[in-house]
Amino acid sequence: MELENYQKELNKILKGCDICKAKMCNFCPNGKRKKFLKEKIKKLSSPKKFF
Repeated sequence: MELENYQKELNKILKGCDICKAKMCNFCPNGKRKKFLKEKIKKLSSPKKFF
């Protein structure tokens, strides 16, 4: 459930980024949010291994 919410939010941001002409992601708050969301999605989607 939480993973789906992160993916939906990331998709919304990516649609805006496709429209953006500035392409200054380092300064854009959406760029920082994208990075955070991608990390969360990667963490939640990766299988956890216990040894």
